[in-house]
Amino acid sequence: MAADPPRAPADPLIALINVILLLLVFVLMVARLDPDAPGALSPPASGAGTTAGAGGPVLTLDAGGVLRFGAASGDAALAAACDGGACAGGLMLRADAAAPASALAALLPRLSAAGAGPVRLATVPR
Repeated sequence: MAADPPRAPADPLIALINVILLLLVFVLMVARLDPDAPGALSPPASGAGTTAGAGGPVLTLDAGGVLRFGAASGDAALAAACDGGACAGGLMLRADAAAPASALAALLPRLSAAGAGPVRLATVPR
């Protein structure tokens, strides 16, 4: 019976690459990649919660009454969200419960003038 030829020792670099790839896969599975997610936003409560739908841009209105879309804020956020008629089919508005009602009321005519379709307000159930 012939003995198996001796194996070459495994390269320690391969083990390190495997560990790094496993960590990368773990981080990608756990991380939430949502650039439009607001920081500390507490949406208003309603009888039935409304979450962001799949279609249309998602604007946020923070507690200070500042409109945000991605990295843009204020009028630039509105222009970026409705660029090229992207909001003609409607959009989702995530407003903080502490946002001034006057800011929300002033925003609706601006959205209409920018060509936005139906505006849905994201809420949480009571």
